[in-house]
Amino acid sequence: MTQVVRCGDEPRLGGSGDGVSNVTELCRDPARLHQVVPDGGPVVLHLHPGQTARAEVQRALRRAGVDPLGAQTLETAPDIADDYVDVALAALAARAEAFEGALPEQAKPVHPREMTRRGLLRPPAPEYLAAPAVDHGRCRSVDGCRACVDACPTAAYRRIQGRIVYDMDACQPCGVCVTTCPVGAITNPACTPVMLNAHIRTLVSAAVDPPGVRFVCAERRDRTPVADRFDVEVACNGMLTGAMVIAALAIGVGEVEIPGCTDQGCPRGLDAKSSGAMDLAAAALRAAGYEIISSERSVQPVSPLPAAPPSPFDREGATETMVALFADSETRGLDHPLAPLGNVTIEASACTLCTQCAQTCPTGALAFRHTEGEVVLSFDPLLCTNCGQCVSACPEADQGAITLVGGVFPNLLSGGRQELNRGPVLSCERCGRPIAPGRMMDRVRELLGPEFEGTMAHLERRCLDCRGL
Repeated sequence: MTQVVRCGDEPRLGGSGDGVSNVTELCRDPARLHQVVPDGGPVVLHLHPGQTARAEVQRALRRAGVDPLGAQTLETAPDIADDYVDVALAALAARAEAFEGALPEQAKPVHPREMTRRGLLRPPAPEYLAAPAVDHGRCRSVDGCRACVDACPTAAYRRIQGRIVYDMDACQPCGVCVTTCPVGAITNPACTPVMLNAHIRTLVSAAVDPPGVRFVCAERRDRTPVADRFDVEVACNGMLTGAMVIAALAIGVGEVEIPGCTDQGCPRGLDAKSSGAMDLAAAALRAAGYEIISSERSVQPVSPLPAAPPSPFDREGATETMVALFADSETRGLDHPLAPLGNVTIEASACTLCTQCAQTCPTGALAFRHTEGEVVLSFDPLLCTNCGQCVSACPEADQGAITLVGGVFPNLLSGGRQELNRGPVLSCERCGRPIAPGRMMDRVRELLGPEFEGTMAHLERRCLDCRGL
């Protein structure tokens, strides 16, 4: 059960007070938390705005046995309406209960950026940020995927000998790796799909009217509530995707806003990503035939959207959400570079059937099937996440062998797995095992030139094991 702890100082903070513990001078002395949180557990703090440094609050939570990465904080002025406070606290309580815990290595210490007068009288405590973790059991870097490496704005990821190596010192936790990973192998413990789902669903169920939601960056210190908006914290607004915006609307949110991380813009330079997420959401809604009211930073549908799947903020849920949006649409779909789905096409005359695209594809959307004397390349659009790893891996990409277009294409999605290319495979004259696709050997002959014709003839007759015999 989540404990809600409110600062009991005058002027009194709003809310009904049911199930809420009041602690005097909590904002000035967070160490008083031990009075009401003796055994840890999920916690939501309701504090006066701007009176307590995060580092001090986190130190008090740790002493009370609470993981500060999972605790939630609401800062409101006393004049905020009671019903707003009640809804906000209920949603934060649901989010705190959905926290699944964090590993010790997921707490990134940073020096405090603000300090109270009381804080000057004691050694400064570090503030801890939630850092990502890689599940190497799910990660597909061994097959060549490097989506997180390419997406990270601070070069905190490297791929070394087929394994992703994470550098916490270089990381400025933004969550882009979390929403970029095609297989969901990277998580941020303070902003998981489960926590976002619990937070937003509770907002919708607790509010009288469809609530407005404002996604806010963890770096944004100005958290002054807006009467018609409820804040939902993410690591950085640059991690947001268009599918996440649509998921919130499908749950029942009346309007979604994505403000800048700070008044000066995103400190990580990710403003274009958050703008792209809103652009995708608005474009998808229009393409699916929904009337909307939108701006560069907000979107509001005029009519209800299809109900969201149970887990709309994870990778599979994002696909379901976008597909459901176009289920009854008569349009051809949507082309957008940031869509969570994509369409792969192959130019047969340039493709050598080398299998690199399928070997690198982290989700199995592209696959090769070997038949008697032949190899077949196929594609399942429902498994494609538009990650682009196939294009990066293709040795003939510059020749136009493979093309990836991001978007949602209803006719394509309903067709199942489809064949993209096929061709003969050369077999060893001695043991009968396959050597390589004929088109790949033709390409090798072309690159080597006529002076290596004798070598090519030998390579085409025998497999690697039999060439020395």
